[in-house]
Amino acid sequence: MTKNTNMLTDNPVLHYDEKTSYTLSPPKKLCWFLLSALLALLGFLGTMASALSLYTPDYSKAIVFLAAIIAFGLAILFQRIPHGGWGNVGVVLLTLCILIFAGGHTTAGIQFLVNSVYHTTQHTEIDYYTVDEAYVETSCVTLLFSCAAILLAFFFVYFTIRRPLFLIPTLISFLIIEPGLYCGIALTPMAAAPLLAYWCGMSALHLTLRRTTSPKVPVRNISSICGICTAMLVLVVYTLVVFTGWISDYTRSEADRLRKKSISNSLAAFDFNNLAESIRSFGSSVGLYRDTEISRLGKKSKLEFEDEDELILTFDTLPENMIYLKGFTGTVYEDNSWLASAEFSDATNAEMVSDIISSYDCAPQNYAFLFQQSLLADTNLISCTITSAGTNETDNSRCYQPYISYSEEASFQDDVDWSVADASSYTWMISEGSSVLATLNENPIVDFTFSVPENSDTVVEKFLRALGVDDSEVLLQTRFPSSQAALSPESITGKVIPAMLMESLVYWDYANDAYTEQPDVDELQEVYDALPTSILEKANPSTAEEQVELLCEIRNWLAEETKYTTSPGKTPDTRDFVSFFVLENQKGYCVHYASAGTLLARYLGIPARYCEGFLITDDQYDEAEETEDGYTLSLTDRQSHAWTEIYIDGYGWIPFEMTPGYYNTEAAAMKSLFSDGETAQEESETEELEEEQAESADSEETTQPAQTSETDNPDEADQTEISDPDATTTAVTSTNDKAEKEQESFVFPTWLKWTISIILILAALVGIYVLLHKLILKRRQRVMQDLRDPKRAIMTSYHYLLRLLRFCGIPYHGSLLLDYQKQVASYLEEQELPMQAVLEVISITLAFDMGNHVPSPQRQAHAAVELHRLSKAIYGTRKLPMRILMKIMMLY
Repeated sequence: MTKNTNMLTDNPVLHYDEKTSYTLSPPKKLCWFLLSALLALLGFLGTMASALSLYTPDYSKAIVFLAAIIAFGLAILFQRIPHGGWGNVGVVLLTLCILIFAGGHTTAGIQFLVNSVYHTTQHTEIDYYTVDEAYVETSCVTLLFSCAAILLAFFFVYFTIRRPLFLIPTLISFLIIEPGLYCGIALTPMAAAPLLAYWCGMSALHLTLRRTTSPKVPVRNISSICGICTAMLVLVVYTLVVFTGWISDYTRSEADRLRKKSISNSLAAFDFNNLAESIRSFGSSVGLYRDTEISRLGKKSKLEFEDEDELILTFDTLPENMIYLKGFTGTVYEDNSWLASAEFSDATNAEMVSDIISSYDCAPQNYAFLFQQSLLADTNLISCTITSAGTNETDNSRCYQPYISYSEEASFQDDVDWSVADASSYTWMISEGSSVLATLNENPIVDFTFSVPENSDTVVEKFLRALGVDDSEVLLQTRFPSSQAALSPESITGKVIPAMLMESLVYWDYANDAYTEQPDVDELQEVYDALPTSILEKANPSTAEEQVELLCEIRNWLAEETKYTTSPGKTPDTRDFVSFFVLENQKGYCVHYASAGTLLARYLGIPARYCEGFLITDDQYDEAEETEDGYTLSLTDRQSHAWTEIYIDGYGWIPFEMTPGYYNTEAAAMKSLFSDGETAQEESETEELEEEQAESADSEETTQPAQTSETDNPDEADQTEISDPDATTTAVTSTNDKAEKEQESFVFPTWLKWTISIILILAALVGIYVLLHKLILKRRQRVMQDLRDPKRAIMTSYHYLLRLLRFCGIPYHGSLLLDYQKQVASYLEEQELPMQAVLEVISITLAFDMGNHVPSPQRQAHAAVELHRLSKAIYGTRKLPMRILMKIMMLY
């Protein structure tokens, strides 16, 4: 002990009487601890209340509430007892182990939760995930919510009291409630109040801690007071604002509501699997641009209208019949989308069609107009100028074409796409005649020999070579008699014969090959198998009469199996759009019926395409305003529509209506023109079905046309059961086949999956710990030698020394610090351990505490070195288990 005494009395920093006793004031932690605990309670309570108000599956509220109370109480208790951090780690690991080893229930709980959100947002009873019947929703979700409550309790307590941070708890709480907000679920204002108060309070607490240079304990008191006062102030103000809005019945303006709804709908439809399209959709909602190359299906759930002008039409004479304005043509169906792609390189004559359209302005879109003008002398010609009503000059709007029309301004790139020099305004000449379909019946396809002119110019020769014509005479199949083709009106002279040649020699075979191609979607086979035998027997019709008759049967079958509604809900990402519509949900509007009708028509051998645009009905002409230029009619989104387009050999593309309640179109009337008296009863039944469907549509929507673009927040809609037993049997058979294939393939044993999962989790935890261990040790050494903040360096060295000595079994209990120094020095001398760290650190701490004396940089660095030397010596004298414990406690 003489050695120790001499070393103490020779210390040049301290000058004291050996009989005088000094000790550091015990830290007064109770005040800041209680305030921090209250702040943590606000965060935990706000997150749980917000989550439970957004997500409402079946669960036991009593069990979850009890688990939350117990977990929060234990988390607070572990912060007050010695080595409480081990309790935190133990509870968290235990909870994670429960979730892992109850993997089936955990997975089922998550699936039940997703299904609940899907039911709420889509107003449907259809499940997004099919959960094994062995799992009960209440027990699985209760387990999931209880474990989540335990983890959240310890998370908020730790990052609010022990390691007060702003970003991490704020981010986690936001990520918990964001999926519900993202899906459009309304958050209860008072449930969010504690969470908002917590965010603001933690921000104030964190800023106070970072900006003050006061000693540690006073800093925690001040920061905790600032944090809780800020939180309470925000809580009071938020409550007053909500209460005032409720009393005054405040509502947003209509313009704000519509804009917010548009942005919300586009965000709710955001799909990371189709990121570019989702970004374009969001841009369109804020008035930036639109997409003309793709039509995504099933991403939104309800027809909602903004009633803003989309197009302005100017007629020189008002039409007598309804008009379809085609703005989008879908040719390829994949990934629940229609693509405006006309590239069918494997189809018959594909290369020839592409070359002729792009080189000779001989487009199939013009063929119906040329046919009608040549064969129907009484056809009216109506000028229609289409003007975009959009205010954004950079808006990539779709251009629209009426059927049976022609324009000198239009330039066709391929079988689908066309453009004009000025997309904001362009003019079409529409050939309107009431007897087109009758003329088709009166003019069947006949063989016609075309003689090539002897003195053909270079352009004609190139055109004929492009068609593959080498002989002087060509056999055609056409509805044009030679005399009628030669007597075509002057306005189309020189266009009829090239169009006739292309349609008969090239395009006919191309259309029947390309537009009967089936998409590579396995789920669609179940739809095809569900078709009744009476329809399947009529596949591959050879005449226009048979085509129309078969299409009407398809249309009637869809009307029987499904229900028209403007709020069918979203299509789950795990389902095919058409299959989900026909076999499961059985609810939809024009987009659903047009898509299903197009694919069914192709499957049965009828060339078909999907179209979107506007439908102008007869009664809407009454709203036209007479001007100096003629008659002006404005179209809003309420006139937008979707339909199926079919190809009639020898004539061209015509619209065919598949949506119930919209059958009174010119194309639908073909059946009556081609039918005889034996089908009168069938026609009567069809009309009755159409009237019933129309009444159903009118009860949901005050205006007749449906909208092609889909939006969120659907109204409640009833689910319809599948009425076709053949479809159910086929679905079960298909499921059994899939199950047998899965059994034949190799499956990892369950125990092996769990073993690999546990090993990976443990490896990840060990890796994270090793990284944190290195970071913490480096940070501590850097702080103890930080010359810019010696006060912080002294306190860090002092507390680290006390932790080392506590590990050695000589903890400090608040006795005289000099007596404790002597006791420690004696112990270290007996153990043959270096004691210089104890003498240096305690001497520096006393000098700073009593006299505010800052040590020299050399002495500060020397103390840090000696501390490391002491910890290394202690580590070297311990056995392996204690060494591991020192590593875990971050002592070495």
